[in-house]
Amino acid sequence: MRTKQTIGFLTVVAVGIVGGQIVLSQGSDQSRPFTATIVESTFLPGEETPRVARMKTIAVRSDGSWVEAVQTEASGEVQGILLRRKITDVANRKRVVVDPLTESITTYPLSHAAAQAFAIKSLHSCEANGTRLGTDRILGFDVDIVEVQKRYDSPAVSNTRRMKSWVAPELDCFPLRREIEMDVASKPTKKAIEAVTNISMGEPDRWLFEIPSNYKERSPSEVLAEAGRRFPNRFGACKGCRAGNMQHDDVYNSANQRKD
Repeated sequence: MRTKQTIGFLTVVAVGIVGGQIVLSQGSDQSRPFTATIVESTFLPGEETPRVARMKTIAVRSDGSWVEAVQTEASGEVQGILLRRKITDVANRKRVVVDPLTESITTYPLSHAAAQAFAIKSLHSCEANGTRLGTDRILGFDVDIVEVQKRYDSPAVSNTRRMKSWVAPELDCFPLRREIEMDVASKPTKKAIEAVTNISMGEPDRWLFEIPSNYKERSPSEVLAEAGRRFPNRFGACKGCRAGNMQHDDVYNSANQRKD
């Protein structure tokens, strides 16, 4: 029977995930498998209490497939704790969103090149285009501290994002902590931190990658419509949602029309 090794536990104040850039990394196609628990929250300037706080799991298989499972505590019309999963299946060349709220799955077939690009090793790099600030240790792993600053200009306003990452080379430079600050028109607007609180080494639980057979395939706009049908008080009057989901539908339809 396989035994998992659990490495440490760190209590942190954490703040939301604000993404990052995709940078291809080099090396073996095999990834070191693990399951990480992450706490993330979002703060407004001058506030010590997060406006948004949630927990999620990132699980990585040795073939590079991975899943992001976000835990949401429902309220109002929706009861219980929901676990929405985004699965990247490298071997079967597809990405699948599993939505328990509407009992829907949304499938994006991938080309061979896209499947390799979405593999976990390709999403992080120890050679990020930023300033290396030093080293540290988190949960028993050596980490490199890298800071990246980007400026986004528009005719109306200029935005600056600063992201500091603690990346672990032993885990294909997966970030064990990230701190993000966003300024709009030179004024701080919000800060975000995401931090890994626990890591279990070894192949993740299989159920994280399983797709419910009783769920229905739906496009992004159909998922929204189903949420509105089931929970009209919470999702029935989402202004602007339809236009955004139509854009997601274009990506969905294009992926499902691909022949390769």
